[in-house]
Amino acid sequence: MSTDQVEALTSTQVKSLSSTQLAALSAEDIATFSTADVAAITGKAMPGLSTDIIAGLSADQIAALTTAQIAGLKTTQIAALSADQVGALSPVQVMSLSSAQLAALSAEDIATFSTADIAAITSKAAPGLSTDAMAALSKPAP
Repeated sequence: MSTDQVEALTSTQVKSLSSTQLAALSAEDIATFSTADVAAITGKAMPGLSTDIIAGLSADQIAALTTAQIAGLKTTQIAALSADQVGALSPVQVMSLSSAQLAALSAEDIATFSTADIAAITSKAAPGLSTDAMAALSKPAP
């Protein structure tokens, strides 16, 4: 598909894309997705997105991800998020992170968490915080 064809997809059509079909799209293709299009990707299809695609999502697109989508991300995809992207996560999205996903975030990523984000970390996910991540939490925000 050309970028123009991808851009013409409706949210309903995006929702029907499989993990394999999403894997065939480029970062440039996904960059054309509206936040509604990004939110329409099913949680089961999220693993089909390459780390390059994940790294290319805008802060608005990250903020549009549902908790099912966040839960569907592989740790390699979580690790591909930039600090700015992690900073765009809402407390509800942070609450959906597993221990392994939390462990995939760098200390720099964790340092972007707001107090509400930190409060949203579940007791099941908290063991995923590394010593460096804990140290980043104890530093005052810039």
